[in-house]
Amino acid sequence: MLLLICALAALPDAIYWLPEALTEGGSYWTWLVEDSMPMLMSLTGGIGCLFGANHIRTSRRMRRKIDNIVGDAKYMYIQDIADAIPCSYEKCCKHLENCIDEGLFGPGAYLDMHRKCLVVKERPPEPTPAPAPAPKPQKADPMPEADQYQKILDELRRVNDAIPDEEMTDKISRLEAVSAKIFEQAQTDPDKLPQMRKFMDYYLPTSLKLLNTYAELDKQGIEGENISESKHRIEQTMDTLVKAFENQLDRLFASDALDVSTDIDVMQNMLRADGLTDDAPFKL
Repeated sequence: MLLLICALAALPDAIYWLPEALTEGGSYWTWLVEDSMPMLMSLTGGIGCLFGANHIRTSRRMRRKIDNIVGDAKYMYIQDIADAIPCSYEKCCKHLENCIDEGLFGPGAYLDMHRKCLVVKERPPEPTPAPAPAPKPQKADPMPEADQYQKILDELRRVNDAIPDEEMTDKISRLEAVSAKIFEQAQTDPDKLPQMRKFMDYYLPTSLKLLNTYAELDKQGIEGENISESKHRIEQTMDTLVKAFENQLDRLFASDALDVSTDIDVMQNMLRADGLTDDAPFKL
């Protein structure tokens, strides 16, 4: 502080030649530098002393704070000390190293970076190993596809037996027969399964749900407005369902039909090329 006061006191003499140096230049700059040198040295020394004194004061406060945090503990985890200061883990390590270098915790203190703790008097316990992850519950093996198909056919047959109406029985029987043929195609040609996914996941389960509802309504033995209307709508929908199931089966043979058409076209062209057809169209 005294150096800064001296620098301020010498400031008028230091800048005495400044106006002439700015206007005339030349040797006035030399005189300005010579006269201001003591002031600059005092100013630099004063600022350096202030920063040094502040650093020493801060370091002492930090040492006292760490000493109070650790207290009589034989060891303490670094992160706990950092949380109590508070500061980052890296800065806390530097503060602790300085304290150890100055002998704050005694001659035997050190940082155990493996256990991430400050050791003052005795070795800390080994870190508890992480518990082994619990084994994931094994998923039950999915039902084989053949069994899934048979279960659906059995459900259709059961609901058909529960409905006495002959017209509905005929439609359900047709639905069951077409479904059996679709399942047969899925078993013999698994490549067709993607074409059946929506049929299996939505249309067929929804159809079964409607038929079960119909059987439940029919079992009530009365023909109230709501029961009659619901049964009537399901009966009307059955024609659409049967046609939709037949279209689904037909679509499974689209690629086969294309192969047949291609084979016929190739054979016709070869027969014409060999002069065996007299240009007559080949008919299967």
